[in-house]
Amino acid sequence: MNFSPSARIKYLLKTNPKKIPIVMFHFLIRKLKGIKVMILSSNLSDKELKKSLSPYFFSRLLERNSLSKKCQFFVRFKKQKELLFGIKTTFQNSIETVIKVADNYCDHRFAFLGSEPFEFGEEIDWHLDFKSGHRWNSKFPSFFLRYDEYEKKYDVKVPWELSRFQHLPTLGKAYWYTGNEKYAEEYVRQISSWIMKNPVGKGVNWICTMDVAIRAINWIWGYFFFEDYPNLSVEFKKNFLKSILVHGRHIFHNLEVSYPRSNHYLSDLVGLIFIGITFPEFRESQKWVNFATSEFEKEIKKQVYMDGADFEASISYHRLILEISIAILLLCKINGVLLSQDTVDRIEKMLEFTMHYTKPSGCSPQIGDNDSGRLYILSEETRVNINDHRYLLAIGGVLYKRADFVRASGKFWEEAYWHLGLEGIKAYQNLEKESQSQPNLISTAFRDTGIYIMRDKDFYFVIDAGGNGQDGNGGHAHNDIFSFELEAYGNEFLIDRGTYLYTGNYKMRNEFRSTRSHNTVEIDGEEINPFEEKSLFKMKDIAKPKVLEWYVLPDRDIFIGEHHGYTRLRDPVVHRRMVYFNKTIPFWLVQDQIFCKENHVISVRFYTPLFYENFFTENNLYKLILGSKGFLLIYPLNSTQCSAIIQPITFSPSYGVLKNGFLCCYTYYIRGDTELQFLLLPSLTKEKILKILQHLLPQFKGIFEFGDLKKTCVV
Repeated sequence: MNFSPSARIKYLLKTNPKKIPIVMFHFLIRKLKGIKVMILSSNLSDKELKKSLSPYFFSRLLERNSLSKKCQFFVRFKKQKELLFGIKTTFQNSIETVIKVADNYCDHRFAFLGSEPFEFGEEIDWHLDFKSGHRWNSKFPSFFLRYDEYEKKYDVKVPWELSRFQHLPTLGKAYWYTGNEKYAEEYVRQISSWIMKNPVGKGVNWICTMDVAIRAINWIWGYFFFEDYPNLSVEFKKNFLKSILVHGRHIFHNLEVSYPRSNHYLSDLVGLIFIGITFPEFRESQKWVNFATSEFEKEIKKQVYMDGADFEASISYHRLILEISIAILLLCKINGVLLSQDTVDRIEKMLEFTMHYTKPSGCSPQIGDNDSGRLYILSEETRVNINDHRYLLAIGGVLYKRADFVRASGKFWEEAYWHLGLEGIKAYQNLEKESQSQPNLISTAFRDTGIYIMRDKDFYFVIDAGGNGQDGNGGHAHNDIFSFELEAYGNEFLIDRGTYLYTGNYKMRNEFRSTRSHNTVEIDGEEINPFEEKSLFKMKDIAKPKVLEWYVLPDRDIFIGEHHGYTRLRDPVVHRRMVYFNKTIPFWLVQDQIFCKENHVISVRFYTPLFYENFFTENNLYKLILGSKGFLLIYPLNSTQCSAIIQPITFSPSYGVLKNGFLCCYTYYIRGDTELQFLLLPSLTKEKILKILQHLLPQFKGIFEFGDLKKTCVV
């Protein structure tokens, strides 16, 4: 979400000086063409639509059932009875939920981004942030409208989310399941309303090209559920085609190419590919497909590291980019558009990263921003369980014939069904037999992105040792260097606080991405990387974390890393964190070394979504966190000059949502080099914790040196 002049200037500064005039020339030409698109497309006539089509296609496109003949991705929609059979035999439980949710959409009742259900009434106001009450002027050109006046506390993502139309597949499925025409009528009514109330290039819903692209894709998905509706009028089809064409032109002439290019640009490209392949009759379609696939192949190499992780330092945005990549891969593969083997392999690497970061419980860690963004949503299960990314592994397992992906996916998800059809179920079942012999996932390092995962069966620990992301810009990164999440026995014991909001509340935005909101070390109340003034999507790239050592052995793992975010202080400080995972007992030992000369205040925080109780009362330092299936003991091994508090906090499991949890914070007043140690001990019972402590504590005498730990590994 960075379209500022300063971002464009940075882009120019990174450009070869000899090419700057050419870049500026193309930028101006693109903008002028964009304005031309807005003017000429505001009232596209039938004659102009006909001129925009390849010869002889105008009348055929308006015939019922004809729009999907060329795009092989949607050919299976002609086999409606077969698909319904698959739904009723495999996903019967989802049908009732789909109908209930679709009825809410027919009543214009929506709930998303953490909102309570909001009912618009007879007419949907497409320009309203119903959470704050702010409304954008629908008659002003989009480039005159502000969407980032942080002091006004509105959230532009609300009208954008509604206008993405990700609810259309739900309406479509309800129509299929019931045959009730009210769902088809609502589809026609909503699209017709949106076209009428959102003139091209005006209002809030034409500001962000990414959202224009996502909207077009969801309109197309919706259409193929309703193309057999007998009352789908020729007039509606004309207006639909005109708007899809205008969406394509708008995307092409308003590409989000500011520095650094990000998920926005990839969203623009998938929009062009979807429109171009689905509607090859448009004269521009082949140009759009050629351009977008070529750009996608370049960008995926820039935006996805060799280890398969997205470069934006965010697990949530990695999921979005993987959704985009899979959509492009499938569209191109089925329709005979060739992608390079390097691109196909890079997408497979993205799936491998997803497989490894997925927790044993199926949830994903919240590293970096989580705006709950999706390309399209084809099941209510993945809409509700927003942090479960395993449906991508089910799709990937079939596409790449990977039994390990299939095992990690847990089941054949409904999302996979709508992508792969009945053939996908059969292929998945064949791989499922093979997956039973797949070994358990082991501890893995993703060095390019800086994500290190310790795991053994249902014990899981992920630590973030990555940089700012986005080439150091920090757009969707948090101040979470050496922060971690911990899961055991199916309990998410220690978590990241999440994101909560972007522009809707700038104070909370900075609070949730701050150092103090993560399970890491804060020094003197300062940020690891200072935030850039008046920007909610930038941080100064100072810390430069470095992993010194990483060992994975059958009975133990060791991680050692350090960063220099605090060397800017008057008395420079270096923070080094070591994590030792004993797989035999099991437990984790977290050791922090603080290298400095003078006095400092050190805060070490642990966030939990669970209730807690004091296990020890001595100095109120030792805390036991309760879980539904077990316990986690947080035990500071050196408590000199230490105070501890536990206080209620809120955390955000998804965008706009707040839930209650607790913070356990240990504060140390130090002078000179200091070492701190915390034992993190999970167990199913309190009695077992006591028994393990009796065995372990005699061995924790004083503070171990890193070398001693590597040699003795404590136990």
